[in-house]
Amino acid sequence: ALGQFALKEVRINDPSSALEVGWFSTQDYATGLRVVGGRAYVATQSGLEIFDVTLPTPTRLGRLAGEFSVELLGRVHMVLDGTTLFVSKAKGPVTIDVSNPAAPKFLGLPAANAPAVRSLALNGGGRMLALTMGTPTGTPQGAAFLSIYDVSDPANVGVFQFSLTTLWRARDIGSLNGFALVADDLACLAVLNFA
Repeated sequence: ALGQFALKEVRINDPSSALEVGWFSTQDYATGLRVVGGRAYVATQSGLEIFDVTLPTPTRLGRLAGEFSVELLGRVHMVLDGTTLFVSKAKGPVTIDVSNPAAPKFLGLPAANAPAVRSLALNGGGRMLALTMGTPTGTPQGAAFLSIYDVSDPANVGVFQFSLTTLWRARDIGSLNGFALVADDLACLAVLNFA
């Protein structure tokens, strides 16, 4: 996704002769991208757009209006679990039912005072790991928290379980066998046990 109003598809089978094969305008500035199974999920400042990218020219399948602004140092992260899209954003995580790409709909919305979420991951056991920033708008100066939420019911994304402080400005997160892998500004990969 490009920063402003476009989704481009480029074939890179042969890096020496990369070829643009298609593009499609988005309705606003792109803030995040997730591609899974021939579909591109593009977060913009004013909504989520879903594209079929198996064709030479991307085709918009549907759009969900909503605010998808990003935390100060981040971008919108998205994780697809079946037909539920988990989305990080400046004012907390949301879940979206994308089973019908022509009519995506919100499942779970955060509380008004939910912390900004820089990145998120799922552990496969009903838990969401989120790098949270303490306030709805986040802060680039403070340490992030690894916050664990019970999302066994994707319609309720606010079931906070506990949090751990990260070393400094954590940038991204992954999950592996009960451990959180956190990429941090201190030039390190921190491994935290959240089991």
